[in-house]
Amino acid sequence: MDTIELEVQGMSCGGCADKVNRALRPIKGVDQISIHLEHGRVNVTGDFLESGAGPLITALETAGFSVRAAKAGSTRTTAAASTGRAGGGCCGGNR
Repeated sequence: MDTIELEVQGMSCGGCADKVNRALRPIKGVDQISIHLEHGRVNVTGDFLESGAGPLITALETAGFSVRAAKAGSTRTTAAASTGRAGGGCCGGNR
C-alpha cells in the first residue's frame, strides 16, 4: 500500500470533507481517506502503483477543488501536480 498526500485548496467545512470523500471513494485502489481540514491536506492510502495520483487529482479538480503537491513527509508517494485554479470546494474556499 502507498499513501499519497495532497494539498487541497478550498476545504473549509464538513461539507467540503464529504465532497472530497464522495470524489475519491469510487476510485480504483482507494482504501482509506484521511482529511485534515485545518491543514488543507488529504492523505489517500491504497494500491496506486499503476495509476499514481493522477486519478485522485482529476477527481478532486472535477469536484471543484484546486490541488497541488504536498510537501514531502512521511508518505511514500507525493502528488506532483498544480492546477492553478483558485478557490473551489463547497464554500468557495472561504476560510
